[in-house]
Order: sequence, then C-alpha cells, then structure tokens
Amino acid sequence: MLDNLPQFSRSILRPEIKEKTIFYPSWHCFCCEDHGLVSKALVIKLIPDFNPSEDKPVMCQNPSCQAFNKHFDNLSTHNFDDRFNPVICQKLDLFNRKEWQNTAKQRQLNINQLSNQLSMNKS
Repeated sequence: MLDNLPQFSRSILRPEIKEKTIFYPSWHCFCCEDHGLVSKALVIKLIPDFNPSEDKPVMCQNPSCQAFNKHFDNLSTHNFDDRFNPVICQKLDLFNRKEWQNTAKQRQLNINQLSNQLSMNKS
C-alpha cells in the first residue's frame, strides 16, 4: 500500500545544540602518537613522496619517547628508516603539539560562534 511513496530526509525546524567535546589526544609523544613510528602526516613533511607500502617505516627517536623500543625491540633497526634523529623527532613532536592545540582552539571558537548564532536566531 505504501510501496510507491517516496522517502524523505528530516526537515528540522530548529537544530538542537549538542554539547560537543573537543578531542585532544592523550598520547605522550606527538611525533609517533605512542606507536613507535613517526606518523605518516609528519613523515611526508620531510619525505614528500613517502609511500608507506614501499618505503621503510620511520622510527621515532624522540628522546622523551620509548614507544619504538616498547613495540619493536625484538626487530632489527635495519628494517626501519632511522634518519629522523632525536632532534628532528623532538621538533616534529613540538610542531604536532602546537597543531593540535591550534585545532582544538579553532574548533572551540567555531562551536561558540555557532552557539551564539543559534541563540540570536531564537530571539
């Protein structure tokens, strides 16, 4: 009986403001995200044509990070790209921390602006 009728998406009169939480990572090392290998997003900043399926994974040597030893201690370091020395990894860690902080601040600002707009629309 209702087989020939169309399906519609919702037509929202007033969007609900949901309390959003901003995700901020809990990992210790922002160079490898506690995985022991430098994240691909950071690797391609220094190796633009990096191909994870063909190239050696880049080992994290951030001095304050022990994730590489924890996860790959039983493997030979010859299996990894070790050119990202401790100074480079430390700089990548600091860079990525700042990026996350900026992103979180911008998202919070966007949420506040949207909330203010919706409040003004209700008036």
